[in-house]
Amino acid sequence: MRAVEAAAIPIFLPVATNPSLGTVRDHLQQARSKYELVIADKVNSPGSIDVIVEMVGTLWFGHRDRHEGGLTSAAISPASAEAALSIATTLVHLFSIGAVRRKPS
Repeated sequence: MRAVEAAAIPIFLPVATNPSLGTVRDHLQQARSKYELVIADKVNSPGSIDVIVEMVGTLWFGHRDRHEGGLTSAAISPASAEAALSIATTLVHLFSIGAVRRKPS
Protein backbone atom coordinates (compact mmCIF):
# COMPACT_ATOMS: atom_id res chain seq x y z
CA MET A 1 0.00 0.00 0.00
CA ARG A 2 2.82 2.40 0.74
CA ALA A 3 4.27 1.93 -2.72
CA VAL A 4 0.89 2.74 -4.26
CA GLU A 5 0.65 5.82 -2.06
CA ALA A 6 4.16 6.87 -3.09
CA ALA A 7 3.28 6.53 -6.78
CA ALA A 8 -0.23 8.02 -6.62
CA ILE A 9 -0.02 10.92 -4.19
CA PRO A 10 2.35 13.11 -6.25
CA ILE A 11 0.07 12.66 -9.27
CA PHE A 12 -3.37 13.07 -7.72
CA LEU A 13 -2.84 14.90 -4.41
CA PRO A 14 0.47 16.77 -4.70
CA VAL A 15 -0.41 19.47 -2.19
CA ALA A 16 -2.60 17.48 0.21
CA THR A 17 -1.74 17.40 3.89
CA ASN A 18 -1.31 13.88 5.26
CA PRO A 19 -2.71 12.06 2.23
CA SER A 20 -3.20 8.30 2.28
CA LEU A 21 -4.41 5.63 -0.08
CA GLY A 22 -7.90 6.31 1.26
CA THR A 23 -7.72 9.97 0.25
CA VAL A 24 -6.40 8.94 -3.17
CA ARG A 25 -9.35 6.55 -3.50
CA ASP A 26 -11.81 9.25 -2.44
CA HIS A 27 -10.29 11.75 -4.87
CA LEU A 28 -10.37 9.35 -7.82
CA GLN A 29 -13.91 8.32 -6.99
CA GLN A 30 -15.13 11.92 -6.86
CA ALA A 31 -13.04 13.21 -9.79
CA ARG A 32 -13.17 10.17 -12.08
CA SER A 33 -14.64 12.28 -14.90
CA LYS A 34 -11.45 14.39 -14.89
CA TYR A 35 -9.12 11.46 -15.60
CA GLU A 36 -8.72 8.90 -18.35
CA LEU A 37 -6.92 5.64 -18.93
CA VAL A 38 -4.55 5.42 -21.88
CA ILE A 39 -6.12 2.11 -22.90
CA ALA A 40 -8.87 2.81 -25.41
CA ASP A 41 -12.47 1.83 -24.79
CA LYS A 42 -14.77 0.05 -27.25
CA VAL A 43 -15.24 3.19 -29.38
CA ASN A 44 -11.49 3.93 -29.43
CA SER A 45 -11.66 6.80 -26.94
CA PRO A 46 -9.46 6.92 -23.85
CA GLY A 47 -10.86 4.49 -21.33
CA SER A 48 -12.61 5.18 -18.05
CA ILE A 49 -10.61 4.97 -14.82
CA ASP A 50 -13.35 2.89 -13.21
CA VAL A 51 -11.07 -0.16 -13.11
CA ILE A 52 -8.37 1.90 -11.37
CA VAL A 53 -10.85 3.19 -8.78
CA GLU A 54 -11.98 -0.39 -8.13
CA MET A 55 -8.40 -1.67 -7.80
CA VAL A 56 -7.47 1.09 -5.34
CA GLY A 57 -10.67 0.42 -3.39
CA THR A 58 -10.07 -3.33 -3.36
CA LEU A 59 -6.58 -2.81 -2.00
CA TRP A 60 -7.79 -0.25 0.54
CA PHE A 61 -10.74 -2.24 1.89
CA GLY A 62 -9.30 -5.73 1.46
CA HIS A 63 -6.02 -5.20 3.27
CA ARG A 64 -7.59 -5.03 6.73
CA ASP A 65 -4.63 -5.94 8.89
CA ARG A 66 -3.11 -2.46 8.65
CA HIS A 67 -5.15 -1.22 11.65
CA GLU A 68 -4.62 -3.86 14.29
CA GLY A 69 -7.48 -4.23 16.74
CA GLY A 70 -9.91 -2.02 14.83
CA LEU A 71 -13.50 -3.01 14.17
CA THR A 72 -12.67 -4.07 10.62
CA SER A 73 -9.28 -5.63 11.37
CA ALA A 74 -8.93 -9.17 10.07
CA ALA A 75 -6.07 -11.56 9.44
CA ILE A 76 -4.79 -11.64 5.87
CA SER A 77 -4.22 -15.02 4.27
CA PRO A 78 -1.12 -15.69 2.17
CA ALA A 79 -3.29 -15.85 -0.96
CA SER A 80 -4.89 -12.50 -0.13
CA ALA A 81 -1.46 -10.95 0.50
CA GLU A 82 -0.21 -12.22 -2.87
CA ALA A 83 -3.28 -10.86 -4.64
CA ALA A 84 -2.82 -7.49 -2.91
CA LEU A 85 0.81 -7.45 -4.02
CA SER A 86 -0.26 -8.07 -7.62
CA ILE A 87 -2.81 -5.25 -7.50
CA ALA A 88 -0.32 -2.89 -5.86
CA THR A 89 2.40 -3.72 -8.39
CA THR A 90 0.03 -3.10 -11.27
CA LEU A 91 -1.16 0.22 -9.85
CA VAL A 92 2.39 1.44 -9.17
CA HIS A 93 3.37 0.53 -12.72
CA LEU A 94 0.33 2.21 -14.30
CA PHE A 95 0.80 5.38 -12.27
CA SER A 96 4.54 5.43 -12.98
CA ILE A 97 4.14 5.22 -16.76
CA GLY A 98 1.37 7.83 -16.90
CA ALA A 99 -1.35 5.38 -17.89
CA VAL A 100 -3.83 7.31 -15.76
CA ARG A 101 -3.81 10.95 -16.75
CA ARG A 102 -5.84 14.12 -16.45
CA LYS A 103 -8.16 14.64 -19.42
CA PRO A 104 -7.19 17.50 -21.71
CA SER A 105 -9.13 20.68 -21.01
